[in-house]
Amino acid sequence: MDWSVIDVERLQVMRCPSCQRGLGGGLMRQVEWSARRCVVVVVCPNCRAECMAILEARLPQLIARPPIDVEDVRRAHDILAKRDWKVSELFAA
Repeated sequence: MDWSVIDVERLQVMRCPSCQRGLGGGLMRQVEWSARRCVVVVVCPNCRAECMAILEARLPQLIARPPIDVEDVRRAHDILAKRDWKVSELFAA
């Protein structure tokens, strides 16, 4: 399991249901994993009680590219018009 994609810093603000102290630094054991979140059992570093926590995944931020515009189409048209292309040269097999 790759803990770098899970927001484990969230445990710093979570409180133990038994002693009400922070869970940061507690030993974690994975229970369930999905693309968006991870369910873990955390051992409270203060009272040693076990509790469950749901931690969200750090999803990569996708950079939205602008859609193609008229100039993009014109440039492609000009490039294609400069040569007598074979279809096999334009598309990968």
